[in-house]
Amino acid sequence: MCGMELIWRLWDFTGVTTWEEESWSLFKKKAGDVVKDPSINAVATKVAKKCGGLPVLVVSVASALKNRSTLHAWKDALTRLKRLDKEEFTEKTYLALEWSYSQLNDEELKQLFLLCGLLANSWKNIYILDLFKYGLGLGLFKNLNTLGEAWDAINSLLEKLKDSCLLLDGEDIGWLKMHDLVHDVAKRILWRDQHVLVVSGGDEFKEWPDNEDFYKKCSMISLDIPRVPKLPEVLQCTELKLFALGAIVHVEGISLEMPCNFFKETTKLGVLDLSRLIILTLPPSLQFLINLKTLCFNGCTLGDIALIGQLRNLEVLSFLKSMFKELPKEVGQLTHLRSLDLTGCTQLEIIAPGVISNLKRLEELWMGSSFNRWEAEGVTNSERSNASLSELKHLSNLSALHVHVLDANILPSNLFSNALERYRIYIGAAWNWDIDADVNINTLKIKLTTTNELYQSGLNMLLKRTDELHLNGMDAGNNTAYQLDGEEFQQLKHLHVHNAEFRHIINGKGVFPNLKGLVVSGLDDSRFLLSSSMARSLVQLTHLRISGCRNMEEIVSTNESDEKHMKDMFSKLQHLELEELPILTRFCSRSCIGYPSLEILQPENYNEVEERDCR
Repeated sequence: MCGMELIWRLWDFTGVTTWEEESWSLFKKKAGDVVKDPSINAVATKVAKKCGGLPVLVVSVASALKNRSTLHAWKDALTRLKRLDKEEFTEKTYLALEWSYSQLNDEELKQLFLLCGLLANSWKNIYILDLFKYGLGLGLFKNLNTLGEAWDAINSLLEKLKDSCLLLDGEDIGWLKMHDLVHDVAKRILWRDQHVLVVSGGDEFKEWPDNEDFYKKCSMISLDIPRVPKLPEVLQCTELKLFALGAIVHVEGISLEMPCNFFKETTKLGVLDLSRLIILTLPPSLQFLINLKTLCFNGCTLGDIALIGQLRNLEVLSFLKSMFKELPKEVGQLTHLRSLDLTGCTQLEIIAPGVISNLKRLEELWMGSSFNRWEAEGVTNSERSNASLSELKHLSNLSALHVHVLDANILPSNLFSNALERYRIYIGAAWNWDIDADVNINTLKIKLTTTNELYQSGLNMLLKRTDELHLNGMDAGNNTAYQLDGEEFQQLKHLHVHNAEFRHIINGKGVFPNLKGLVVSGLDDSRFLLSSSMARSLVQLTHLRISGCRNMEEIVSTNESDEKHMKDMFSKLQHLELEELPILTRFCSRSCIGYPSLEILQPENYNEVEERDCR
């Protein structure tokens, strides 16, 4: 038992087991086998009792001591917890959680934990991509050469914080959660040790502090508030590293007015985040932000922001879900830029030619549910009004790409290469962008064509690292480039095929050792879905959905020589869904197949499938 279950677990006071026994059982699970050591066990039980039966405290303290093999460490923990006996219960809890924080043996871990406390919203949820962008701007990740390495680093650090039970998995993909008490402790440390001002959760912020000492020491300000206050003429925070200002909801007709000299004294600022605001212009004092690394306009309505061209040291620029029609040409002057996020900018129609190709250091380009009006090749520069896909070929450091190309015919040759490590690429107008999909899953969605642009674009080079593949297109049967070799799909976990000739997509040599989900629809020319050899290769398959195949008679086609191999077929299948298969009469033509792991069977009305009677 771990994670959310541990944190929110309630003791059962009605049973025979006492809360102390239940607490000790939970403590042992988190602390590890070290508590079985006779020399440590007696001290460990006393430490567990000092947690007072509060699950969040039991888990965090036990996690901090996990596998500590020296008696000194356990005795020290007990001594420190005993000192808290005189405190009131809430204060004791805070101090004990703070002790767990102090046991983190990595300064990066501590800083990331505090950053989580800063970013947690009213529901204590934390968006991982915001953490990443903030961490980059604050220089949190040391001695790393690429953003890919930094992305691996932050995910590794977050796993350690979850192991310490100072963080929880969020309910949605890409999110984390922090327990209320843990969040209170994080904010307390931020205020005391780093002089951070945090206002969130709907709290009013009526006026700025009237305290000279605050302005001298303040290192971070985060205001996530219902109403944006009047800003001072000059923000006199010379040590400020982060400034985040956002309205809880985007209010139409109310724009942010930033005094001309607002940023004049904040030259050490590394992160500037202005979210859910109407920003008509930016103040001239933006030029003083010579150390700014991360700039976020998330969920904003933007006017003239050409002044961002002055931020020559900027590395991360995010316009996530903002409303504006044209990307400022001045963005092309940001030659140190490493990450550009245009996700969800649905009104973006114009990116001037040369802006993207000038960003030579760009490593990440996120354009999902955003700009898709790419100019075709062959249009001269004088005739162009928009960027072309060929500009991406000038970005030699590009390792992460989200892009939707509506027409495969405008794909330039050699557009995609093995340098791409993280990607979501949609080709064709048939697809709708899933803005909330997991950024860690490499995805290709392709409308197959009879021409060669797809093959010549280099898209096939990405297949070996693709986790999720969607294919659509009845007309692609004659395109030999897409009689795909199964050896290319060693990493593939999810395959969706619609209106395509299945035998041209998975040939007889296909091997899919990691495929977990297979969804097919509209295969009207197929009498069966899989050969027995193909079916046997799907050793990890857990989900199978088949629909709209009017001529399909059976799922697996077999012959007599296959019978001895049938018993192990689909041994891990958990979910089987069959819809609109009017002449399906059996699962396979030979021996019955058992599905020992099947949990969900959803057949629609069609002729009775013989194999059901075999189960």
